[in-house]
Amino acid sequence: MARWMLLGLRWLARITGLILAGLVLLFVVGEGPPNPVRQPFSVQLEFLAMFLMLAGFLLGWRWEAVGGIVAIVGFGIFFATEMVVNGRPPGMAIPLCAIPGVLFLAAAGVGALRR
Repeated sequence: MARWMLLGLRWLARITGLILAGLVLLFVVGEGPPNPVRQPFSVQLEFLAMFLMLAGFLLGWRWEAVGGIVAIVGFGIFFATEMVVNGRPPGMAIPLCAIPGVLFLAAAGVGALRR
């Protein structure tokens, strides 16, 4: 049973990460890549957070715990920046970016229990 749970969590994390990375890519292609140097510091911080989330999605394919931690840290930075700058949590699809990180961490936990 734990083997199926591990596989399910692992692939659910991978698929949701791919979908969300595809959404980011869609925005970058549709709007054109922004120049991060010319952006305000808060936007640069959000670019860093987005990079960390995407890097976490990629790292999670090989190292679930590392990928999950990196993605959650990136989400936390984005969330904190939005709260400080705008006084409210991020909207649109950004809260969904926490899902692959949580799933990767859950897969790492189930994998550790199996050993």
